[in-house]
Amino acid sequence: MASFTFRRSVLTQPETWKTNSEGLTISYDGIHESLCVYQNLKSVRLFYFPTRMKTNNYVCEMDFLNPPSKMKISSVSYVSFANFEDKAIEYNEFIKNLALNVSQQNPNCKFYAGKPIWKFVLEHILVVLIIAAIIFSLSFIGAFSASAMVVIKLCVVAFSLFYIVKAFRANWPREISATNIPSKVLPSS
Repeated sequence: MASFTFRRSVLTQPETWKTNSEGLTISYDGIHESLCVYQNLKSVRLFYFPTRMKTNNYVCEMDFLNPPSKMKISSVSYVSFANFEDKAIEYNEFIKNLALNVSQQNPNCKFYAGKPIWKFVLEHILVVLIIAAIIFSLSFIGAFSASAMVVIKLCVVAFSLFYIVKAFRANWPREISATNIPSKVLPSS
């Protein structure tokens, strides 16, 4: 049995997810508790989802059969304004335990790493278009006679490229084994 507690945002209560032999138990702030049996899971998808404030954010997205719905668990928990707690150790333990229980009790459940192919392709086309627009605008205004503001913007773009490349590698769409989860879709502890 493993458990993981996180808070999505200022507008939500803490969620506690627990794995046990019967299924996945979800409780919101310890008040409402519900059980989702493992046979109700259609697929589990693990991916890297960085933002400006949550650069080490990994997500587990579960697709349920009845009722058809998706639930997400984030490796980063909201604490206060612009303050997030990285819960990598607890998240990794929970995800590995979840994958083991689901694979034993529901062999029909598929495990995926990365985003769906259509999201992956569209996101990276958008990144290429934005970089092309930046290069075009710099060549149009003359980057060599640039002010300090242009240099600062270029530094921000260069810094963002690190996360873009990391997300590209981690989110490459593929089916994975529940017993052999790639380290690229789990946060580093």
